[in-house]
Formats: sequence, C-alpha cells, structure tokens
Amino acid sequence: MSAALDLLQWRHDMAEPELPPQETKIGKQWLEESIHTLILGLNVEVGPVTILARDFISEFAQRSIELQAQDTEFHLEWAFARGNAVFAGTEYQKLAREVAERMLMPHINEAILRRKWLEEDHD
Repeated sequence: MSAALDLLQWRHDMAEPELPPQETKIGKQWLEESIHTLILGLNVEVGPVTILARDFISEFAQRSIELQAQDTEFHLEWAFARGNAVFAGTEYQKLAREVAERMLMPHINEAILRRKWLEEDHD
C-alpha cells in the first residue's frame, strides 16, 4: 500500500504545473475573440452573464482620461481633428485591450468549460 501511495505522490510531484486559463489554447482563443468583440462594440455572453460593450466603452473612457492627461503631445485630440484615429498612437489600443481583458478574465473559466463542452462529441 505504501508503494502505491509513494507512486501517486511521485506522479503528483513530477506533474507539470497547470497552465493559467488564459494561457491554454482554448482560453487564449476565447479571450482574443472576446476582446475583439468588445472593441467592435458588441456584447460578450458567457452563459447567463453578459459583458456589455457599453460598460466596456464607459470604463475605457474613464481610463483614457488618465492617459490623455499624460499626453502632452495631444495625440488623441489631433486624431479627432484629423478624423482618423490611426494617428492617436498605440497607447489607446493597448488600453482598450487591457480594459477588455480585465472585464473578461473573471469569466474565462466558465467560457472554457462551455467551449470544451461544445467541442466534445455529444451523441
């Protein structure tokens, strides 16, 4: 009996650490798709929970105020004046991804479970 327990303990000790959900293939894919969805202005549904695009853009707007306060070159204002957000700089795109990811992360485990279930053969 002790040998069996020792073997189980050894297997446990030698096992690779489990990847965080956002580093798994399914987790990465869901997170990227969902970030893109929010940035496009669409809601993301995870079972009974809906992450609203409106909440995303509201949070982004609040956080971008901080970014604008640090922008002594007025990149965003110049972009608005020119009618082209391409000139705003990458800081705003990075911020959008950061805000979206922070809103989505509490739901990643549920999303992974649901996606795995859909990918399984349910005959």
